[in-house]
Amino acid sequence: MAAETFSDEVMGPDFKYPDYKPGYYTNDPVYASAVRTAIKLGYKLIAYDTSERGPAGDGSFRDRTQANNIKARIFDHDPKAKVLIIAGRGHASEQVAQNDGWKPMANVLKKITGIDPFTIYAPTMNQRLKTEEDNPLYRSPSEKGIDKK
Repeated sequence: MAAETFSDEVMGPDFKYPDYKPGYYTNDPVYASAVRTAIKLGYKLIAYDTSERGPAGDGSFRDRTQANNIKARIFDHDPKAKVLIIAGRGHASEQVAQNDGWKPMANVLKKITGIDPFTIYAPTMNQRLKTEEDNPLYRSPSEKGIDKK
């Protein structure tokens, strides 16, 4: 399981469980619980983020570095590895959606590995306050009675 904001300490042999230190998102108790569950299930934790600042005007530096870290730390060792990669915001986009040249991490990773990943953009696929605001693909199983026993 590779995740944004993990510090390198999660990859060490002495790492047992997350607290507030190994990454910004582990401050959230639900996220930290998910990481603890992943550890119990036998997942190996991989840090892929960078704290380096790229050259001025290079909006893709962080995403490119993240993708290169994932490739180097996972796929260079095992090209057929099965990996759950947790990425925040637009980093999980496989497509370049803006005209400013920014290339998201998943887009870069797809190009450098040749792997077409199964991607879930969670903010799209969650329940809204009003059913009519739900993404149609999210609503579809309920409308078809799939979630009913």
